Amino acid sequence: MADVVLKNIKKVYPNIEPKKKKKGEPEKEKKNNLLVTEEGVLAVHDFNLEIKDNEFIVLVGPSGCGKSTTLRMIAGLETPTSGRITIGDQVVFDSALGINIPANKRKVGFLFQNYALWPNMTVYENISFGLKNIKEPLPKVDFEAKNAARLAEILEQPAEVVRVLEECRDKDGRLDQKKAQLKLVDTFTISIYTAKQLLSYRLEQSPDLSGEIASLRGRVEAARQSAAAAGGELDGEFRLVKGGQVITETRKLTREEIDLTVRRVARIVKIGMFMDRYPAEPEPELGGTPRDYMGKVLAYCQRYANSFTPESRGLMFIGSAGLGKTHMALAIADTVLNRGFDVLYTSSAALAAQLGREHFDRAAEDPWLDACKEADLLILDDLGTEYISQLTISVLYELINTRMLCHRPTIYTSNIVDSSIFEARYTEKVASRILGSCQIFKFFGTDQRLKRGGKR
Repeated sequence: MADVVLKNIKKVYPNIEPKKKKKGEPEKEKKNNLLVTEEGVLAVHDFNLEIKDNEFIVLVGPSGCGKSTTLRMIAGLETPTSGRITIGDQVVFDSALGINIPANKRKVGFLFQNYALWPNMTVYENISFGLKNIKEPLPKVDFEAKNAARLAEILEQPAEVVRVLEECRDKDGRLDQKKAQLKLVDTFTISIYTAKQLLSYRLEQSPDLSGEIASLRGRVEAARQSAAAAGGELDGEFRLVKGGQVITETRKLTREEIDLTVRRVARIVKIGMFMDRYPAEPEPELGGTPRDYMGKVLAYCQRYANSFTPESRGLMFIGSAGLGKTHMALAIADTVLNRGFDVLYTSSAALAAQLGREHFDRAAEDPWLDACKEADLLILDDLGTEYISQLTISVLYELINTRMLCHRPTIYTSNIVDSSIFEARYTEKVASRILGSCQIFKFFGTDQRLKRGGKR
């Protein structure tokens, strides 16, 4: 990382219409924590900040005081009106010198308040989108030799490959190709492209692959000899090394690198919970312990995910914050995605905000709403946190009713545990469709995030 320095930063959003100053009116007018001047809305004024390398900074203040604007200016998503921003040794913005480095060149990660996803893309495509556009100095790797070496290693243990394939057969004994590819990816930590090549050998038919393995090993040896002839060598990761230094080249990530990165992210969330974090003391409402009860909920959700179809019943997880509701929903999503179904996740607040914006223009299509309607599985997280209006109710009703009529399941999570409060908030017709289409599970225990935080 690097130091970040902001010097004399100012950001003014110009008025769409020139502001007419009335007689006796002050120079600046404060409205909803915003300073409105003759120039426009003054979001940030003469702001100076230095963030040291590895330092954590929290910006605190009321809505409209410039917190998000400041962060967006650092990331390059907003252009300051004046001032100077440096990241490490690089000046990324300087109004006096005319410097403004684009956001994609600043190497700054930005987590948006609302989920900034392409609604027409799958989860895989959303994650890989940014990776495809990276072009920077990267190690020079002989990917052909690297893939050949890995493939030879796997082919030398055919029994393990066959075992994986046998787990991917349906009740009639037919091999589920897509499931087998994903299973091979997870088992051997390979790209989907290597997995497809591995399937092409049909190891379940016990072919003699000694000649193929020798050919692959030959490619690897030839690559090493070629590197040596050029005055270098290939290290364990097949990176070109000369004089003890890894040689770099300005390039984009290969499709194999992108695929492995995406799947590494996907493996972060797995369908599993730490049952020992749930109390072992009896809960009067349960007639047993939260730990035993949550173990049964987990078992049900595992069966649900492993047998999911677009006609499965919806689920609703209710309970206090920090009990694992979102984790459970995402774990199910991970399994369902790996089985080849389309899954769309959004928070209730983000969905309401996005759909509200789209619905203001009735002449325009609603791609986000269409994506929500058509997904094999929709996960609507934190129901009850969105701003409620007649428009919100109308859009929710349209979405939920459409999915219910098409028999497409939805997983909801909510902190609202009282059905009467739920009905009062969403109206009877919306509440009945949500609650009536779902298997409802109430989560018990203590806030897991707080418990983990206390163990630091």
